Amino acid sequence: MRGMGSPPVYDLNTYKHYDAILGQRYIFGGMAVQAYDANTYSYNVTLDVLVAAPIFVPTSLKAVSLGIYNNTAGGGRAVRLGLYTNTAQGNLYPQNLLVDSGVIDLSLATGVHTAAISQSVSGLVWVVALINVTTTCAGLMGAACVPILGWANTLNDYAGIGWTVAQAYGALPAVCPTAGAASVHGDWNLPTLAVGFGV
Repeated sequence: MRGMGSPPVYDLNTYKHYDAILGQRYIFGGMAVQAYDANTYSYNVTLDVLVAAPIFVPTSLKAVSLGIYNNTAGGGRAVRLGLYTNTAQGNLYPQNLLVDSGVIDLSLATGVHTAAISQSVSGLVWVVALINVTTTCAGLMGAACVPILGWANTLNDYAGIGWTVAQAYGALPAVCPTAGAASVHGDWNLPTLAVGFGV
């Protein structure tokens, strides 16, 4: 009889999403490299709307950076990125603020913009973006994302992949505003947000 042996170990530091593009940062929920093309596919991040996307961290790791890909420079554009805890196992919604990146200047150039952080995370966390001027960022194809919020009862509607909720631009709130709207799978309907891990 063939022995069972040890199960394979899938190390998060080995299996990275898009490390050739974003320097070993994990893109939320992404499953297809083809989903990402900053020059072709974009998402309009709206002023005073908090955008939240899930990322699952299967072991305790230190998040050391947050990133976003901006397609439009100028106009005094700036963004704040952050991480929130999940509300509960049976309530997939952002709850308590873990870290606020502070203001990230998007006005000088297009491309990847990052902020250094230091925050231990594990399990389901939410990456968020809050912008001061409506701007165009690289989008991630909803069809390439895990439908973490499930499907409509009819099974022929869009799948939920994240949240948007009204929030005035400024420091990220200590508790995520409630009554958000599910962001559903469609073409490029969430910005490409990234978390970098280190030691």
